[in-house]
Amino acid sequence: MANDFNPLKELGGRPSTQQSREAIGISVEDVAGFIALARDRAGLGPEGMTAAFSILANQVHPLALGNVHRQSLLIRSVARRLLELHLDAAADGDRMSRIVDVLTEKLYYHGYHISRYEAERVIGLPVARPTPAVEAAMWALYLAYRRALHLDALALNGPFKLTSGIIESGHARHVFEYVGTASRAGANLDVNISSQEWRRGI
Repeated sequence: MANDFNPLKELGGRPSTQQSREAIGISVEDVAGFIALARDRAGLGPEGMTAAFSILANQVHPLALGNVHRQSLLIRSVARRLLELHLDAAADGDRMSRIVDVLTEKLYYHGYHISRYEAERVIGLPVARPTPAVEAAMWALYLAYRRALHLDALALNGPFKLTSGIIESGHARHVFEYVGTASRAGANLDVNISSQEWRRGI
């Protein structure tokens, strides 16, 4: 998460006319991981947890931490609403809560690859086994997205237009696109984003 209250880092080598500091993004998972480390691994009691949170709040603005918590609640709310499109909230409430807990907290990393076995046996999601023809079509679709999203090695240098998300349906296709410039100096990469937006794709 990034907002006006995030901590700032110095950007070396920038001309004085350019912004010399930029916000450091705060990961929802990292904040939760710190709290879990203090509580579960270090075994801190109430006083220790108070001291640990005080240290965190002295490093990260309290309003930035509040934003992290708000986003965490939003993620859980969206996950539950999506499940309500497929499950009965009254009859499957406990199952839905378990699925939301696993997906939002217990995988610890939003980029974790969930196997079919884990989806079915660990998380409790319904899993359909595709026919060989459908599986081949799924793989071809993945390869198309991999090309569109540049999931292979990407060496930015100079002006760029980069698609980072795609939402498709039977009647429309929308892409989230970054436009900016990148410059390399040895191992250092400086990226400036001039615009980022969802737009209707071709």
